[in-house]
Amino acid sequence: MGLFTGKDYTAFAVVLFLSFVYNLLLLTSPLYILQLYQRVMNSQSVETLVLLTGVALSALLFAVILASVRRVLLQRLSHKTYVRLGERVITKSLGPALTIPSRAAPLEDVNIIRQFVGSNELLNMMDLPFTILFLFVLFLIHPYLGILGLVICTIMTMLAVASAYMFNKRQMIATKELRRSEEDFSRFASSGGLVYSLCMTGQVVRKWLVGQLAYSEDVRKAGRGGNITAGLSQAVRTSSQIIAMGTAALLALAGELNPGMILATSILLTRAISPIDGTITGHLKYKAARGAFARVSSLLSRPSRSTMFGRPPTTGEVRLSGVVYMPQGGTRKQPAVRGVDLVLTPGEVISVNGPSGAGKSLLAQLVIGSIDPTSGSVQLSGVELRNYPRDQLLGSIGYLPQISDALPGTIAENISLFQSNDSEAVWDAIRAVDMEAEVGALREGIDSPMSVARDLMAPGLYRRLLVARAIYGSPKLVVLDEPDLFLDHIGLKVLSGIVSDLRERNCAVLLISPRGAMSQQVSKRYIMNNGVLEPMDNNDKKKTSPTSPQRQNMTAGSPKGPAVQPQAPVGQQPKVSQATPQPRTFQKPGNDGSLRLIKED
Repeated sequence: MGLFTGKDYTAFAVVLFLSFVYNLLLLTSPLYILQLYQRVMNSQSVETLVLLTGVALSALLFAVILASVRRVLLQRLSHKTYVRLGERVITKSLGPALTIPSRAAPLEDVNIIRQFVGSNELLNMMDLPFTILFLFVLFLIHPYLGILGLVICTIMTMLAVASAYMFNKRQMIATKELRRSEEDFSRFASSGGLVYSLCMTGQVVRKWLVGQLAYSEDVRKAGRGGNITAGLSQAVRTSSQIIAMGTAALLALAGELNPGMILATSILLTRAISPIDGTITGHLKYKAARGAFARVSSLLSRPSRSTMFGRPPTTGEVRLSGVVYMPQGGTRKQPAVRGVDLVLTPGEVISVNGPSGAGKSLLAQLVIGSIDPTSGSVQLSGVELRNYPRDQLLGSIGYLPQISDALPGTIAENISLFQSNDSEAVWDAIRAVDMEAEVGALREGIDSPMSVARDLMAPGLYRRLLVARAIYGSPKLVVLDEPDLFLDHIGLKVLSGIVSDLRERNCAVLLISPRGAMSQQVSKRYIMNNGVLEPMDNNDKKKTSPTSPQRQNMTAGSPKGPAVQPQAPVGQQPKVSQATPQPRTFQKPGNDGSLRLIKED
């Protein structure tokens, strides 16, 4: 499906037809002047003058109405295009792992298209073909006048091409510099408190000034050439009227032209070069719209998920089989997740630990379907996860990212995921994380902006609000990525109770890097290293703190209290047994991603 529908093209065709009629009606003025000289002046008839004037005014009034109608049609078309494309672009740009510089940029491109569709620049482009009509009328009046008009229009066209291609590149560079400078300042402004705390205000100002100076330099270079072409086009436009009237007067003196055509020639030539002049002044907007059109078309042409299952999942059972994930963009030579097999059943709590960069967060995103595996299968409730429409998973999956921020909206909207605002359900989630008093202390309660909670609350308290968002409603699958981040001992206790409650409600829970009391509630433990997931032995904890069989025999059955150490006979020194050193074993990742057991002598 393209950017425009069949109805859109029909609307463009209607506007083009109205432009044709509008340009025909613009011939009223030169024809009126010609009739004044040929009929009124010769006949001295007042009735003829009144009739001609009435007809001319009616035609010009109709032309004004047509001009207004076509502007209204383009404005409506631009609004409908923005709404329709905006919905599709937002859906695409919020999809999994897009390799685009900014997820907001496609919507800005849609706005550029909207502005161009409803602009005068598009009307000038639609009027441009009718330049031939006015040149044809000039040729009918006299061939010399037609040739003069053709020469002037050719000069104006050459100036338009020079303005569009010779100075456009510099102007586009300047626009990119300005956008980059504005984006940098926007990021700094959103972290204004941190900038002030780190005493970086002067550095940020200097960075902004450097960007503005680069933009100003590019604008100066581009504007210098643009001003030259604009000045030349204005000189040609104003002088062409004098040249045209002078040529017509010369032909009238020679008896080859009606004197009434002197002024008519000026009007016709002005109408012929007007669309060309408008193209010169609006070529930058046209160039921006063409680039935005290409980028949006490329984005919308990307394949979408083929959703074939229209019902929400019935359970939270997750099965991963041979899952491999290679990040897009060619940033890695090897997959970030390699051959993962995992089964998470309802009522089960699984933990995944491992070093930083091992791929744990990517595994969590694969489990909830925010990214698709490069190969392998991820199933939820017995159905391939990618076959579920994302809207059907709303409320069935709870997710706490490792790094998360407030979404635009209130606390209630963030916790309820912008579903129908059930205040009682929101408060239930807040009570579950023991934040009722903190949220109630805010001036507007759950109707306070989420950004206010982020700025006023301690990181640990704000983290608990994000946990409330993950457990809102009755999710069947909950994935918590480092949920105990920033939490104190009270928060850890609350979080441990939440995990226990989720398990009792037969919810499947995946914990990434849990610590403390939560580790005791885990059903299965896995370790992830270099993208490879392997189960931990149930006796791993014992292996980390081995106890010798002799020590076990000594302590078994002994009464509680300090153990009695055996004493050596008097005069004898206790013999220290020389234990034979045992080789240490440790795991080391191989080149293929598997873990190998290595012995060290």
